[in-house]
Amino acid sequence: MAVDPLGRIAAQLPVQQMDVLDVVPDERLATTIFAQYRYWPLLIALLFGLGISVAVGRRQKRVS
Repeated sequence: MAVDPLGRIAAQLPVQQMDVLDVVPDERLATTIFAQYRYWPLLIALLFGLGISVAVGRRQKRVS
């Protein structure tokens, strides 16, 4: 069975038949957001959250 990049069956052999299925691969799909940016958005969000928690913690110490 040969599957295209979208998950559809492109070619298939009959059941119980052993043979070679010669298929030319299609072009690749466009890159995903994760492939472009990897873990940078997560890292930025974590640093932003850490900055906010430090700022709130310092503010609460001054108020007490």
